[in-house]
Amino acid sequence: MENWTLGNINAFLVFIVTFSGTLLGIYALLKKATDSILKPTNVKLETLAIDLNNKIDTLQKTVDSKLDAVDKNATMNYLVRCMNDLDKGIKLDGVTKVRFIEQYSHYITPKSEGGLGGNSYIKEEYERLKRDNKI
Repeated sequence: MENWTLGNINAFLVFIVTFSGTLLGIYALLKKATDSILKPTNVKLETLAIDLNNKIDTLQKTVDSKLDAVDKNATMNYLVRCMNDLDKGIKLDGVTKVRFIEQYSHYITPKSEGGLGGNSYIKEEYERLKRDNKI
């Protein structure tokens, strides 16, 4: 590096530019090759993810509807049992009465409002018991 001449500097610059260009060309070639390999894989993975999400949504809807049916049935059984006790003259204590009224309200509230949308015969029996001063 003692005697750099203009010819040596030009040759060195040509080498650097050629070397950099070669590296950029190799990078571009590898990028194009990996993109062409990975693009179909990514499309397949996206398709699988969409299918999986759809299946999970369907499963969630099924589980939700079954849980709603179990909740509705359990609530109805509780209400029928309490109404039967009230009809026989058995009084509900404070906490049980509050729970009974909460469950009745949840049972008759429409599904669109977060309730169970229960049957009218439960409501009719509740109104009869209320009319007869048993509640």
